[in-house]
Amino acid sequence: MVEGVWRFKHNDDLLERRRIAFATFTLVIATAAFTIKDGVPAIAALAGLTILYPWWVTLPLFVLSAFAAAGITYAVAVHRVLAPRVVVRQSLQYALARRTLGIAAALPTTLLVVSLVQQRDRSLAEIVSGQPLFYAVLLVTVIAAIRYRDTARAWLDRHFFRQEYDARAVLLSLSGRIPFETDPNELTALVVAQIDAALHPTMVAVLVAGVEPGTLVPVSVLHGTADTLDQRGGIGTMLTWSDTPLELDLGDERSAAGRLPADEIEWLRCTGAVLFVPLSASESGTRQLLGALVLGEKRSEEPYTADDRALLSSIAAQVSLGLDVARLRRRQTLAADGSAATALPTNLPTSAQGAGEWLVAECQVCGTCHDSDVPTCSKDGTALKRGRLPRMVDTKYRVDRVLGRGGMGAVYCAHDMRLERDVAIKVVRAELLSDPDARTRFRREAQLVARLQHPGIVSVFDYGTLPDGAAFLVMEYVRGRDLRAVLRADGPMPPERVASLLRAIAAPVDSAHQLGVLHRDLKPENILLPDSDAGAGVGAKVLDFGVAKLLGGDGAAQENETLTLAGQPIGTPAYMAPEQLAGASVSTRTHVFALGAIAYELLTGVPPFGRGPLVEIATRHRTGPAPIDRDDVPPAMTDAISRALSVDAGMRPESATAFAMSLG
Repeated sequence: MVEGVWRFKHNDDLLERRRIAFATFTLVIATAAFTIKDGVPAIAALAGLTILYPWWVTLPLFVLSAFAAAGITYAVAVHRVLAPRVVVRQSLQYALARRTLGIAAALPTTLLVVSLVQQRDRSLAEIVSGQPLFYAVLLVTVIAAIRYRDTARAWLDRHFFRQEYDARAVLLSLSGRIPFETDPNELTALVVAQIDAALHPTMVAVLVAGVEPGTLVPVSVLHGTADTLDQRGGIGTMLTWSDTPLELDLGDERSAAGRLPADEIEWLRCTGAVLFVPLSASESGTRQLLGALVLGEKRSEEPYTADDRALLSSIAAQVSLGLDVARLRRRQTLAADGSAATALPTNLPTSAQGAGEWLVAECQVCGTCHDSDVPTCSKDGTALKRGRLPRMVDTKYRVDRVLGRGGMGAVYCAHDMRLERDVAIKVVRAELLSDPDARTRFRREAQLVARLQHPGIVSVFDYGTLPDGAAFLVMEYVRGRDLRAVLRADGPMPPERVASLLRAIAAPVDSAHQLGVLHRDLKPENILLPDSDAGAGVGAKVLDFGVAKLLGGDGAAQENETLTLAGQPIGTPAYMAPEQLAGASVSTRTHVFALGAIAYELLTGVPPFGRGPLVEIATRHRTGPAPIDRDDVPPAMTDAISRALSVDAGMRPESATAFAMSLG
């Protein structure tokens, strides 16, 4: 015990200290029990006394004395052999296996047969009528045992082995999500995070080949650090020819880790890696190493089970496919751009061919998109220009038409080939997403807008990245016109239509508020009127939450939660509130100002403070907007719009709905 305490205090390894503490603790209990059971009677005998314990005292002391053997065995063997929890789990699963449960189901049947044989001199009706409840219970037991034996096994797994059950569920969920991750950086980050949540390793990393020639470079590491590894070294060579997870444990004398070069042994010691799962692909019949999943030992000190290895191998196969497709896309993009550095292979795998990554041909007049080999537009005969977007995006969306372009990218109409529906694809230029922070902001924007479930908000279905680094959002396609186009065509609107439109716009805006999201770029261009409602003006959909902001609990926006691209203007000056122009904190009343500006423009045909640079708009805020010179506009509507356009945010209505209802 003294030695155990000394080792515990002088050992810096957390896992070793945990094992020493467990062994020492059980040794204390066993020694105390042994002293009481054998030491006290022995000392008493020297004094001429006799002490005899009753059996109900001796038996527990005997069991406690065995704790030392169990504790030391656990501390020494569990890391290399099998954890007790795994033994119990496998034993119970074996006991509840189908054959055993089949025997259990046969027991009531046997009891039923024996009962019938014993009463063979009586008719079946007499036997059943004599004990109807007994025979009914037997029959129900037989049916239930046969019908629910698998369900019972799953229930036990969920309730008594939650950690193992959850780990398997997480890994299975991960294997289902991998095929839909098109960005290699996001793919590796997702894999690392989910493996950590499922298996709790002391370290997990993804090494990728090809980033630097002849090396395996860590691209995502969690709970530790890892340096670059020589792909031509011992570990790289074994991974190249291994079809199964490779265990390289320096603590195991039987492991091949001890025969590695000194620099790789040091690499293993520094990283704590013990399990390598190869990521590989086949090209022209030759096996090619793409990288590896690297895991340290489990924090629970248990070994990786066969189930763990099988699931990790399945995940590695899908990650390999994702990395391979990304590699082929980069190669194909270089070839499409005319680069001579990398030639496009003639034997592309089916997965890459089916992706249809040939760049689309766009008509500069009508916006219709065609396959890359079509020279002229089928509608107007104009020569086509090659765009930067693939004709088939993410193997699912066929690009059909350009809907519009802007400073950040373009919006296309596409057809979802799997669900047979039209969608809108918003593409953000690659140069705006050149750094990881920008990609993270874009991904969070997609997740943010996907949370906004309201009939008046344009839904987001999907997101991803393109081979050239650009990113895209797949959104609901709304057939109709935006409010700007309607205003240009129809001119100033009647007050009744304006009030109806503002009520339709306010509902989704307040719905976003309730989820803590502030749009910050409300303007006529971002409000769509579906075809079914464009004439009457009773329906509206709000789109483009690309400059959204998350709201704090008190309604004030958190300045570090802006979900927009770095360096881009936040909002449109003509519809921005004074506090937004000044870069101060914004709130839900900022939306009210924008809606007031929209209502003013719908009634007059011009924005309340005109158009122009930020400084000019801010100057006009001080003088206020010109009066609404229309006899048919009720005074209550004029007053409501004036309050919404107040420089003092506290003077505005508290919500978009409150403002819309005050219009009459």
